[in-house]
Amino acid sequence: MPSSNKRLYLLFGFFVVVLSITGYLGFQYFSQGPVDLSAVTSKFKAATDTKPAPSSESSSKPVKNIGSGEQTFQFSHGPKVTGPKPQQVSLNPIDPQQGQPITITLVLKNDSPITKADTVIHTDNDTQNQAMKLIEGDKTNGTWQLETKIKDTYLHTYKIYFDLQSTTGNYNSGLTLRQ
Repeated sequence: MPSSNKRLYLLFGFFVVVLSITGYLGFQYFSQGPVDLSAVTSKFKAATDTKPAPSSESSSKPVKNIGSGEQTFQFSHGPKVTGPKPQQVSLNPIDPQQGQPITITLVLKNDSPITKADTVIHTDNDTQNQAMKLIEGDKTNGTWQLETKIKDTYLHTYKIYFDLQSTTGNYNSGLTLRQ
């Protein structure tokens, strides 16, 4: 092997060794010593839990801001979706205090009459399931509404789902405002 290739291989080998040592030392420095896999696993699990562990600080602060006042959301559906199709939902207000009223208004379209229109509200420690009333239009193209009170806090969990049924299909989904 020519002398220049030999030098190149030696130089390359030297850089690989230096890079490996630097990587190892950097890992030790940034990880604060040897890695305890059980600690990493528990930290990962705690960080990915859907509900934070109760503590005096986390239980009194919401996990994310959802806004205030009346909020309106638009829905869209692909051409192959069958059954009830929500078009729009309004929450007034989106952020009622515990025990205060909220009005949920849902605009629906369907190719057959709606046979069931329920609202399911999931909060931190409660689930409310209540029937909506048709206030405008008809059961194939109408506006449905529910006036209720939020009975529980919703600092960590706040989901408003719709259980809609008709002879051509069902719909069971909605809004996840906090999870």
